[in-house]
Amino acid sequence: MGNHISIHFNSIIESSVVPMTSDLRQSMDQVQVWDGEISGSGLTEPVEISWHVEKAPTSDIAVNLIDLNTRRVLDLSAPDQYLLGDLDDRYSRQVKIVAGDPEQVALAVDDILATIPEELSLDGNYPNPFNPVTTIRFGLPEPRNVRVTVVNILGQEITELVNGWKDIGRHEVVWQGLDRTGKPVASGMYFTVLSDGNKIIVQKMLLLK
Repeated sequence: MGNHISIHFNSIIESSVVPMTSDLRQSMDQVQVWDGEISGSGLTEPVEISWHVEKAPTSDIAVNLIDLNTRRVLDLSAPDQYLLGDLDDRYSRQVKIVAGDPEQVALAVDDILATIPEELSLDGNYPNPFNPVTTIRFGLPEPRNVRVTVVNILGQEITELVNGWKDIGRHEVVWQGLDRTGKPVASGMYFTVLSDGNKIIVQKMLLLK
């Protein structure tokens, strides 16, 4: 297709996620949420989006767009434009449109933003202490190239769990209590190390057998 930009909305049809270029819905009492993705390839200039309103909603309906990468909340009830910025070829820019009763929309927006970390975070592991399996949780405020490793109390790297690009949001990775050769490690204190090339976060874990 060459250089291009596209937008679609993820709809659930028969338990499957289906990308659609249009997602029309009738007005309903409850809040409506559209999951949108904006993607591009080969773009060299920042992207700006604009919208046109065929008929302005009544005062008892709010329509907001959330840019998850920047946490910006935009009012879509009147024509306007928004500088989205540069698009990364590797990941879609995630947006959500929320419509309905203004108070309920405000609550829904807060709930959605609460799922997006404001900064790189290592959210601990569970269970802790563990034997021998534990789940390590971390969060990204935007798509980043991250590395998650386990080191011992001497600072020696035991194993690498993640090395590559991860999308915006909260993630989990399971450590089976094995070293890089697949052998079980001994009981004791270990450390999870999360790095994005600029920041390093370390947290301790305790393996008990």
